[in-house]
Order: sequence, then C-alpha cells, then structure tokens
Amino acid sequence: MRSPPQTKTPGSFCYPILLLNPQRRNPRWMGRLVLCFSTHSRRNPVIASCDRDGETLGARSLILTLIGCAIARQLIFEHYTWDEYIQAVTNPQLEKAKCYYHNGRLRIEMSPVGPNHASDNGIIVVLLNLFGIAKVLPMKLQINCSYRKTGIRECQPDASYYIGERVNLAPQGSSVVSLDSHSPPDLAIEVADTSVADDIGEKRMLYEDMQVKEYWVVDVQKARIIAFSIIANSGSQRITESQVLPELPLPLLEEALQRSRNLDQTQVGSWFLEQVQGI
Repeated sequence: MRSPPQTKTPGSFCYPILLLNPQRRNPRWMGRLVLCFSTHSRRNPVIASCDRDGETLGARSLILTLIGCAIARQLIFEHYTWDEYIQAVTNPQLEKAKCYYHNGRLRIEMSPVGPNHASDNGIIVVLLNLFGIAKVLPMKLQINCSYRKTGIRECQPDASYYIGERVNLAPQGSSVVSLDSHSPPDLAIEVADTSVADDIGEKRMLYEDMQVKEYWVVDVQKARIIAFSIIANSGSQRITESQVLPELPLPLLEEALQRSRNLDQTQVGSWFLEQVQGI
C-alpha cells in the first residue's frame, strides 16, 4: 500500500489520516487528511477506514467533529473532486472556516487567531490604506473575500486589493466572487503564523494560477513580508519593491511591522505616514 507523504507545519504537529478501502483484499490508499495541532495540544495519529461510497461522508463527518471539538488547526484532503469540495464548504458548521481548493486539494483553516496574527492582519491594511491616501492612489480593499473559478480553484486571502484604474472592477454583493465573470484582485495577502511554508508553497501556486499581480505572505513570527510578483504563465519571482503599489519599498513595511510589536497602531501609522510622504 502506498503511504502518503508526511507534512509538517512550523510550530505545530501534523499527522496523516489514511483513508482506506476495507473492501479490497489489498487496501488502497484513497486520500490523506493532515491534522495540524498547536504545540500545546499534541494528539495521537488517527486512522479512518471507509469504503469508496462512504469516503466523503466519513471524512466530512470527521472534519466537523474535529472542528466542533476545537482540535484541528487545519485540515487538508488530497484527491477531492470539485463537487465534494462544494458539498464540504457549504456545510453550515464550516461557515466561519477559510476554504481553499486547488489541484484536487481541499484545505480548511479554522485555527484560533492569536494576538500577533490579529495585530499584523490589522496593521498591514492600515499601512497600505495610509500609503494609498498619501499617494492619492485609488484602492479597494476586500477582507477575507472568497474568489472562485468554478470547477478549478477557490481561495480566501486575508486581504486583497483592486488598485488604480482597476478599482472599478472590484466585485460587489454578498456571495462568493465568481472569477468566471470577474477579474482577480491585483494584490492578495496571506497572514501566516505557523503556516509560512505552505503559504509560500502550495498557496503561492494557487495564486499564480489565479493570476493576481502580486502575492504577499506576512510572516508573523519574523515580522517580515515575503512578496512575489506573478508572471503570466511563468510562475512568480521574489520582489523587494511592490509593482502594483509604485514607490512602496517592502522593507519600510517590515520596519513598521517590527515597530508594531512595541508601539500602538496610531503611533506606527503616524511614523509610516511621515516616511511615505517623504518618498
């Protein structure tokens, strides 16, 4: 029987759940569920057994049980169809979860958010909005907005922006944004505490395929920004200065993040505004 790869997230313990078909004489690995736990709530590995017809229901029931018990930090299923993904994410118990789908991979994030993560999520949009005000640059912010390309992919970045002339393309309404009829944002931002490796790996490839212009990962633990410029049909490359926010040096944003560890957001914002006005 083929074994799934082990996956670990910095700052947490990750265990695979093997989905097996007991009806076969030689059980076949049918999928993998990765459970990521914080270091203060380590658990034993879990083995789930179910037949092909019961695979989705059994896996979904396990997801809901774990989330209801506030055990799981993130759940990842491999080899999921789009229909199975839609069934899973439309369950009311996952209403507050962040859901992603890409290359048959279902990812559900329902982690408790700590103070540093929450603070960085807040200060980064405050700083970017201040930059837009200082430069008289039109910007449309979307927080935790879901973007869906039917049958192919879905994501929910912590923050996303339509910038400049493209602000008029920013979607409205209360439903998931359909990329079948709307353009993707210019900038997508993920704030990562214990998931940096995955955010600059699997998620980056998702945003490359989504064709945003830039993708940023805010590394909470190191107070740094890992930024990528998306190249059409050619992947991405690291950048130190934003191209969608001209004249914004990313090291300046990183210094503001570091200052936010000891100063309140008003103090950090005032300092940052003085810096960008001098650029």
